[in-house]
Order: sequence, then C-alpha cells, then structure tokens
Amino acid sequence: MAFVLVALIILGSLVFMFYSRLQYGNLLKNAEEIRKENTITFLSRVTAMPEIRCSSSYEQTDERPCIDEDKLQIFTSNYGRSYKKIWGNIVNAKIVVLYPEDSTQEYVLFDRPTTKGYDGLSTFIPLCKQYYEGYKCKIALLILRVESLS
Repeated sequence: MAFVLVALIILGSLVFMFYSRLQYGNLLKNAEEIRKENTITFLSRVTAMPEIRCSSSYEQTDERPCIDEDKLQIFTSNYGRSYKKIWGNIVNAKIVVLYPEDSTQEYVLFDRPTTKGYDGLSTFIPLCKQYYEGYKCKIALLILRVESLS
C-alpha cells in the first residue's frame, strides 16, 4: 500500500512539473505578444509627438501625420536626451531616410546600450521640411528596437 502512495505522489509531481512548464511557455509567449502590441502602439505615439510632428498648417492640407525634419534635428541634438523615461523598454529608436536615394541620413532618437537581444519593428513615415513654397517630403523609416524577454 505504501508503494502505491509513493508511486502516486511521484506521478502527480511529474504531471505537475509538466503542466507548470507548459504554462510557463505560454506565459512567455503571451508576454512577447503583449510587448509587440505595445511597440506597435508606441510607433504611432512617436509620430504623434508634438516635439517632432509637423505643424498644424501641414495637417490642414494633408490628413497623414508627418515628422518635421527641422524639429527632428533639434530633438536628436540635445533636446531628446531629457526624454529617457518615456521610452520604457525601447532599446533603440531611429529614423532612416530611404528616398530620395542620394540622402543617407539617420536620426537617432534614443539609444540605450543593452546586453540582451532585441526585436525590431518599423513603419514608413513622411519626413517633411517646410520651405517658403510649402512642404517637401522624403520617405523615411521609423525603427524601434525592443528588449526581448529571452
């Protein structure tokens, strides 16, 4: 009788260990999905920041959000360093100009050294500069890199 009880306890503990390992894997998977959704939301929040967003005169003529290149240059020089708290788990945020091809500009909004791996998400944005005649825009890529959990 004692051997049967010991066998049942061992079997129960093995089932519990298997179940807890399965739940831990699901928990990590859900955490990664939530982190990815938060990063996607943060992409739209960055483009809506009034510190780098185009002025209201552009938005009255065009409904799409854009990034003002002059504001972006000021933000990336020194002004953006005081925004460390808003980036959260973001490791690196930068804007890379893609078109026209002759301009290979890269604006680093935020950069934090990390020893962990990271995942990246990106979106295309218009990067515009205001002239006397109006706005001239370039196509840029906003890239956010987030620390991975694993």
